[in-house]
Amino acid sequence: MRHPGLIFCITLLGLGMHANGFSQSTQAIKENDLIPVPQDFRPIENAAFVLQAPLKIVPESSTVDPHATAVTELVAALDKFKSLKLRVTPARKIPTKAIFLAQSTAPAAKKWLQQNGLAFTAQMQAEGYVLQISKQGVVVIGGSSRGLFYGVMTLIQVIEQAKQPRLPGMQVRDWPALRFRGVSDDISRGQVSTLAHFKKIVRFLAKYKMNTYMLYLEDMFRFKKYPQIGQGRGALTAEETKELQAFAKNYFVEIIPIFQTLGHYENILNQPEFMHLAEFPGAASLSPAKPAVYDFLQDLIDEIAPVFESPYFHMGADESWDVGKGASRALVERYDIATVHARHYQKVAAMLRKHHKKVLMYGDIILQHPTILN
Repeated sequence: MRHPGLIFCITLLGLGMHANGFSQSTQAIKENDLIPVPQDFRPIENAAFVLQAPLKIVPESSTVDPHATAVTELVAALDKFKSLKLRVTPARKIPTKAIFLAQSTAPAAKKWLQQNGLAFTAQMQAEGYVLQISKQGVVVIGGSSRGLFYGVMTLIQVIEQAKQPRLPGMQVRDWPALRFRGVSDDISRGQVSTLAHFKKIVRFLAKYKMNTYMLYLEDMFRFKKYPQIGQGRGALTAEETKELQAFAKNYFVEIIPIFQTLGHYENILNQPEFMHLAEFPGAASLSPAKPAVYDFLQDLIDEIAPVFESPYFHMGADESWDVGKGASRALVERYDIATVHARHYQKVAAMLRKHHKKVLMYGDIILQHPTILN
C-alpha cells in the first residue's frame, strides 16, 4: 500500500477516463486503478474469471466466519450483477469457479500458497494478503482476519470497476507501509455527522484500507456530570460513541478521540458556569494557574476516557496562546512559558495514565518552546 494520498487523487481522474473507453472485452485493471497502490501487482493475461450463476463465495470453514464483514461486503458488491444467484458455502477445500476466502493458517491456504510459489513474509502477517484472479476462480488469503478483509476490499474495487461479470486476471500481494492510516475529523464547527453518516465514513475509510479515525471533539461529547456542554450542538453521547466503535471494530477501524485539555475551550468557557476557569474573560484557554481547572479536567477525563476503547487518547493542547496573558501571568514570569505548559501537560497525562491511555498531543507549542521537553 504505497503513497495513498497521491494515488487517490490520480486514480479518481483515471477512473473517469476508463469508463468512456470501455469495450466488450474484459476491462483491464492496472495497479494505479487500486487504492492504495499494492506493493506487488502482476496482471495475468487471458485469465479473466467469468462470474456465472450460481456463484459460490466459499469462506474456509476453520478460519473465516461466513457472517464476517468481509463476506457481507463482498456479497453486497457482487449484487451489481443481479443474475449471479450468490451462495455463501463454507468449506475446507478450494473449489473451482468460485471465490475462496481464507487465512494463511488454513491447510488449504498453505497448500495453495506452496503450489503457487508464494509465502507470507513477516511484514505480511499482521495485515497483508494475497489475491489471485484466474480462469479457475478467485482466491483471497490473508495473514490474519484483518489481512483477509483488506484483500476482499481490493477485490471489491476490481468488481466495482467491472462493466460486465468478468474479472481480469491478476495476482496481488500487498501489505501496509504505515501502521496508522487514517484521518482526523473536526466535528466541532457545526457540521457534525449523524450516527448513520459516521458509519458511512468508517466504511469508506476501511474500503481504502485506512485503520484510524480520529474524532476531534472539543465540546462535542455529552457529559453526564456537565450536561450543558455540547447541548443543542449534536454532541455524541457515550452510548452513540460505543455503538460507533462496535461498528468500526467490524471494519478494523480504531476510533481515537482528540479531546482538548487547554486551548480551544471557547464553546465551554462562554457559558456562565464555566467562565471562572478561563485564563481571562473571553479567553479560549483554560488557566493553568487555577486549581479548579484540574478538578474540572479530572471530571471530564474520568467520564470520557473509559468510553473510548483505543489505548490512545489525544489530549489536544494546541494553540494555547492565551496562557500567560491573564491569571497565569505571574506563573509565567516566575518560571517561563515552557515550564508552565510542561507542568500542565504532566498533570493531564497523569490523569490519562490512570485510565491506561497512551497520550498523544499536538506539537505546535512544543515546537515554539522546545525546552518544554526538558
